[in-house]
Amino acid sequence: MSQTISVDVVGPSHWAYMAAVMAECLEQVVTTSLVEPDAVPAGVYQDARRFWSLALQATEASVPANPPASLNAYVIASDTLLQSSPEVPNTRDDIDRQLKRYETFLERLQQPGKLDHEEIRLATSLQGFFVRLKEEGESEAYTKSMYLEPVPTGFPLR
Repeated sequence: MSQTISVDVVGPSHWAYMAAVMAECLEQVVTTSLVEPDAVPAGVYQDARRFWSLALQATEASVPANPPASLNAYVIASDTLLQSSPEVPNTRDDIDRQLKRYETFLERLQQPGKLDHEEIRLATSLQGFFVRLKEEGESEAYTKSMYLEPVPTGFPLR
């Protein structure tokens, strides 16, 4: 019997593009204190929602539809949160609560309008989260390209 890893079990590099665009969009939202219509490109928004959906399935009492992918996304999200949050969570409940707050704010990005002070603070925190996720993804992609892929022929190795 062979065990295969779900195609949905991926590292941070899989989410790097989405994270980069989300960070840029959130920077605009924070700068203007305003959510414009279509503040986030539709495809990027769908990817962000998919990431949160997978991660938050691991916080529920029921078994996720795709346990490996869900647990993987949760580990990525919780690790990123621990590295990016100015207020470091102390418990798993703190992590879960903050991830749910971020998900709620993602929904807010579909409602154009002015942000209040608490929403600006949350948007700033979420922007930091996405910047960190982007950096982790870029680092992983670089590591893969340097150590796991063959060196192209025809180039001196000096």
